[in-house]
Amino acid sequence: SYSEDKKSSAILTCLGAGRQEIFSIYFYENIMIGGIALIVSLIISPLLAWLANRIIFRYAGFEKMIDVFFKGNSLTGFMFYGIVIVVTFLVCLLSTYVPLFLSKRISPREELAEE
Repeated sequence: SYSEDKKSSAILTCLGAGRQEIFSIYFYENIMIGGIALIVSLIISPLLAWLANRIIFRYAGFEKMIDVFFKGNSLTGFMFYGIVIVVTFLVCLLSTYVPLFLSKRISPREELAEE
């Protein structure tokens, strides 16, 4: 999202916003989007697996071809949830920090002039 909002970042810089403030704006935006996507995917994946299994059983006669790995309350399931949450956090962090770091080498005047 940051690469689409270069001009907004340049305007914030001109208004006196610090690098950390700009980073936090885009980071929290990415965290919200990543969190919503994570929650929706964890809710929808069992439903899609159930639907796909019904279709496969109807046309091929195979039962339980698709199984959602992270069902249940086992330690493995909780570890999977933890890994997914950490990876989501890292992707949000990198997708915010790298473009911000690379674009701050450009002056705000040049960022505002780009079309």
